[in-house]
Amino acid sequence: MCTRTTYTGSNLAKNNLIVDESGTMRKVIMRGLRQTGIDNANQAADGVEGMRAPDATSFDLILADVDMPDLNALDFTKAVAAKLPTPPPIAM
Repeated sequence: MCTRTTYTGSNLAKNNLIVDESGTMRKVIMRGLRQTGIDNANQAADGVEGMRAPDATSFDLILADVDMPDLNALDFTKAVAAKLPTPPPIAM
């Protein structure tokens, strides 16, 4: 059985990270987030930059492209999981 959770108001992810080498895709993803009520997100052009993000240890949600240069999303996910006791949800 599949359940659906609706996020509104105070239960929206507040501190988000978009990791994608394409600036255009980051804009498209940001537009989609705004449509759900999420107004801002940190952005990184690849996994290495994402790991250096100012709040890399406190993101509520990370959206990462699978095929990125330097550090792809799978390796990025492993690195985040190794760094944090409870990693945030990561979508690819």
